[in-house]
Amino acid sequence: MIATGRGRLMVFACAGSAAFLLLSGCDALFNNKLLLRHFSNEDKQAAARERWNAFRGDVRLQLAAQHLDAGRYDDAEKILTEARELSPERPEVHGLTARLYFETDRLQAAQRAVDEQLALAPADAEGLFLRGRIAERMGDSDAAATAYRAAFAAAPERLAYCAALAECLANRGEAEEALRAIVSAGQYETSLPLRKLAMEICHAHGRPREAAAHARAVYRLAADDADAQIRAGLILASCGEDEDAAAILGPHVDDATAALDRTGDEAMNGAPFREEMLIAYARSCLALDRSAAALKSLKPLLGRDAADELAWSLYCRSALRSGDLDLALRTIETFNRRNKPIPEMLVLQAYVRYLGGDADAALELADRALAIDASFEPAHLIKARAALDRGHANKATASLLKAALDAPNEAARRKLIASLAAVEESAGDTSFVDRSYVAASDEEGWD
Repeated sequence: MIATGRGRLMVFACAGSAAFLLLSGCDALFNNKLLLRHFSNEDKQAAARERWNAFRGDVRLQLAAQHLDAGRYDDAEKILTEARELSPERPEVHGLTARLYFETDRLQAAQRAVDEQLALAPADAEGLFLRGRIAERMGDSDAAATAYRAAFAAAPERLAYCAALAECLANRGEAEEALRAIVSAGQYETSLPLRKLAMEICHAHGRPREAAAHARAVYRLAADDADAQIRAGLILASCGEDEDAAAILGPHVDDATAALDRTGDEAMNGAPFREEMLIAYARSCLALDRSAAALKSLKPLLGRDAADELAWSLYCRSALRSGDLDLALRTIETFNRRNKPIPEMLVLQAYVRYLGGDADAALELADRALAIDASFEPAHLIKARAALDRGHANKATASLLKAALDAPNEAARRKLIASLAAVEESAGDTSFVDRSYVAASDEEGWD
């Protein structure tokens, strides 16, 4: 019994120890779980805060971009200040800040902001493009070209980057590289903006054949863009491609003159027509011997501006080319009543008188023109022609020879010497006048 009792006591003791150990372990385990749970919640809260800040940052960036697009720069600046505090490591924050400073003409600050953006995202095409725009506005074309090259290389599908690079290079006189950049763009063949840019670059850099080719492409691509079609026609006219120029500009000229007919002279300034287009079309028509079409296109300009020398000159030449000497003379007299006499109109009047058989009047008018501008080659030409008809061959050639010797430059001298030869070869040929000066459709003939 005693042994049994001792055994029981031992069992109870062991059981108690085990229970104590078990309870102690459970308490330790419980406390450990609480600790783990505590740390896990902190991590979760930190992650949640980070996500929340990122979301708030996204919202602010979107709002800032909207304010920038709408030109609300003060609102954009306030929001970007908050965004920089929430997400200082995000390149987009610095990119929008750079754009804000750029659009508010704080170029130094814009440059620092875009540098911060590109330090975080060196290959960001938009940042590189903005760096180029900032540098270009600051007058640093070298840095602008470098940035535009990098932006185009990073995103060759962005045609705006290609166009910016090409324009920058063209302005630097590097037309070849500019055109190579345009041609290398994936959508070059079908991109109206790029073909227009190539057309303008070629035209500005004295490459008429290439300019004309691009102009034809622009016309094909600009089915719904009247302005682009008109510009293509103007380029073709300036390149001497008169047949194509007249075909492209003709419908637009008809629309313009029809609009003027509907609105009347009192609404002339608001009418949808373009003076440059009407002039270019008239010049091409003169070159193609379409005097009636030239007269029609120029007539609205005479009512709009009584002092537009080129329009009046071309109108007079068109009348002469059509054989209507009375209309030519009335045009000249109207211009002279409204304006101070100029060599161009005096010489045209001399041609009218000469073609009407009055060589003496032609001589007197030519001398009046030369009294205003002694180097005006057309005046020397008609004077020599009229002198020949009056039997004063020596006087005619002497006058031209002296003019050639006194010419202000080599180009003018060569023209006068050529005129001298032409006058001597044309004795007795009354069509000489029409073939020479009056036939010229370009203002360079007298400007």
